[in-house]
Amino acid sequence: MNDSAKKTEYGFIAQEVEETLKNLGLSNTGMVSKDDKGMYSVRYNDLFAPMVKALQEQQGIIEADKAKIKTLEEENKQQNKINMQQLETNKQLVIRLKAIEERLK
Repeated sequence: MNDSAKKTEYGFIAQEVEETLKNLGLSNTGMVSKDDKGMYSVRYNDLFAPMVKALQEQQGIIEADKAKIKTLEEENKQQNKINMQQLETNKQLVIRLKAIEERLK
């Protein structure tokens, strides 16, 4: 905490940023550096572009998922309609079957 007003400050843990970059196959980005004493630092400005790109990609996924959900809801609605029609048909068949059984008695 470097704030004389003692406000809470937030930041990334450099080792976690380094690990994430490594997992993404990114190296030598200059976003994370380590000095001779082993102290890490993060270049926050270098993180903005990839973060914005990731948000854009996520938004694309969200929009695609919304479209899929809408399509599935419509399909579900149509299937429910078909099921209700089939149920009504089955009810009518049961009524007819009972009438036939009554005649055969």
